[in-house]
Amino acid sequence: MNILLVSHEYPPYGSGIANAVYALRRELLKKGVNVDVLSQGGAEINITNAFTNLPGLAGLIPFWQQAVDYISRVFKDYDIIWLHAPLLVNTRKLRHTKKVMISFHTTYYGFYTAYKKHSILRLLPYYYLANKLENHFLNQLSHNKNVIITAISSSIADELSSNGLIFSPHIIPNGFESDYHGAFDKYNARAILQQKYSLQLSEKDQLFLYIGRITEQKQIFLLVNLFKKINSNSNSNIHLIIIGSGNLFKKLNQKSYSEYNIHILGYVPSGILSIAQEAADAYILLSCYEGLPLTVLEAASFNLPLILSDIPAHRWMIKSRMVNGLLIDSVNPSPTKIINFLNAGIKEKKVKRAHNWEKVADQYMQIFLNTITK
Repeated sequence: MNILLVSHEYPPYGSGIANAVYALRRELLKKGVNVDVLSQGGAEINITNAFTNLPGLAGLIPFWQQAVDYISRVFKDYDIIWLHAPLLVNTRKLRHTKKVMISFHTTYYGFYTAYKKHSILRLLPYYYLANKLENHFLNQLSHNKNVIITAISSSIADELSSNGLIFSPHIIPNGFESDYHGAFDKYNARAILQQKYSLQLSEKDQLFLYIGRITEQKQIFLLVNLFKKINSNSNSNIHLIIIGSGNLFKKLNQKSYSEYNIHILGYVPSGILSIAQEAADAYILLSCYEGLPLTVLEAASFNLPLILSDIPAHRWMIKSRMVNGLLIDSVNPSPTKIINFLNAGIKEKKVKRAHNWEKVADQYMQIFLNTITK
């Protein structure tokens, strides 16, 4: 089987989608599938020019138009053309390309409605325009019988439907990495973090962990302010470790500089990520919007209790019993609710094995085989 996988994000560029695409390709290669990757860098086939290097829609739309031009020339060489999170102004050339699959990881409709609800005003004009373009794109897809659609959660499927898609996509959730599990116990993991990052942590300290981008979407300052309230309302010594980078990183450092119990580590290698997860008592994510966050699945696979903002993706993860956790308000989270959650000693059950990347790749393989044999 030959697959052309097309994604605007691919390592070393990008984050969540890039990581998912990389993991899926790795697992498919293990199964003997040939997967060529077309991206803007780091892939076998690269589309890079003055336009595709521009930020936001200014670079995204030219990339996808060039990608479709390339696909129209080579589609006969592949059994499946697999597009990840595309945004196309004109899908005419795809109508003559059979066996196309499009996987949606997030939607611009979801971003726009979330940013509007959470008053993230600076980004609203951009996502308003992107939402309108997405609506045009989804209306065109709805009339293309050759295209197979997948979504990583039912919340993403609902957003696609709300913004113009007239048929239901296949739901295939993301997976998680499992290479580093169980390498350290909590005591040794904390000792490594203390030595490497000069952290002052005792065995009795309760340690929360955040892993992700430092951006408006993740509501990182809401998280910091919540922890200030938690420590003012609790006799326990509760610490927060923040791992990641992004456009708000410098401001976050400045805002949290004097907070002894908030530790900003920035970017760390994957080995340190697993050590931090072994050292933590709970994982927390207060995003205003998610598709299906890889970091939540990873934290659940480390048996960490989850404290998640009450948004559609997180509600679906808990309702579908993919993970267990506490949902808290995404606008005004309650510190008391979190303290009571910890004091109750609730423990996370490990994420289902069906959601590691190997099993997820099996689900995509089944769709590929069904498509090819039609």
